[in-house]
Amino acid sequence: MNSILVAEWNRDVQPEDTVYILGDVAFGRVERATAILQGLNGRKILIAGNHDHKNLRDPAFRACFDEVHPYYEMTYNGTFVVMFHYPIHEWNQMHAVLCTCTVTFTAARLEWNSIVFAMLHLTQLVK
Repeated sequence: MNSILVAEWNRDVQPEDTVYILGDVAFGRVERATAILQGLNGRKILIAGNHDHKNLRDPAFRACFDEVHPYYEMTYNGTFVVMFHYPIHEWNQMHAVLCTCTVTFTAARLEWNSIVFAMLHLTQLVK
């Protein structure tokens, strides 16, 4: 099953793409998770979740990510984007964007050119 998921990921995500992973990236043995992550295309930025902290202590696992943040803000093509793993009630400029309620354990995907957002436990930005 993992090989199918990796193939699907690599079909859609090119090596030059940036992927924001919003927490809880892997469960189980860190060695296995590291091997899978090393086979995934894209520049991976982790917005750490509650299940990532143990694995991030492993240098090989940590090296799979170009950046790791607990909370991240950016502006892309004039749109302010806030990314976080945990459901929170308030965040910077929360009233400046239209948002839905927290999406818990539901994966969603937004694509803006070469940026792919892999979202879990996130308040979705609605455009």
